Amino acid sequence: MAKSLRFRTLETRIKQLEKHLLPKFRPSGNYSKKEQDLTKSFRLLVHAEIESYFEDRALAIAIKALDDWKNRNKATRALLSMGILASNMDSKPRNTLTRAHLVVNDYKEIIKGNHGIKTDNLKKILLPIGFIDADFDNTWLNTVDSWAGLRGEVAHAHFKTHQQIDPQSELSTVNLIVGGIILMDEALSKI
Repeated sequence: MAKSLRFRTLETRIKQLEKHLLPKFRPSGNYSKKEQDLTKSFRLLVHAEIESYFEDRALAIAIKALDDWKNRNKATRALLSMGILASNMDSKPRNTLTRAHLVVNDYKEIIKGNHGIKTDNLKKILLPIGFIDADFDNTWLNTVDSWAGLRGEVAHAHFKTHQQIDPQSELSTVNLIVGGIILMDEALSKI
């Protein structure tokens, strides 16, 4: 299956960040403080790009689901999933278009409130639009959780407490994560 435009944009951006921020790899593993800071910047910016990818991709699916209902009276898997999981539906009778708007607006608030790409974040973003647990690879999720935790240490701790980052290992982990996103991108295209 073809990669989505949003995924191709993510890949391009990560390649740009690699080129701009990662130093040439050295077998000795000795990198200057500036090169370490650039590698940390790579980690932070790639994390932000991946988070943005998932939020943008999911929100586009939700908006398309609403449009499909408004324009073609077609109830997509995403719209049905959001409706099933909607918590704000009171007992007042509402027409289906109003209900669809409400569930999509609630979902937009979930996206706005997201801050990360760990398992809980991804499930909060993807399950409401019809992604299912079987679509997640647990080994991949563990890798993402670990890497995102390291990102948190860089973002939220004093620089003197940071561990040295090997740029080659960092790129390898990012490539592994992106490889898993390709599979998720395909699953998202089927929703």
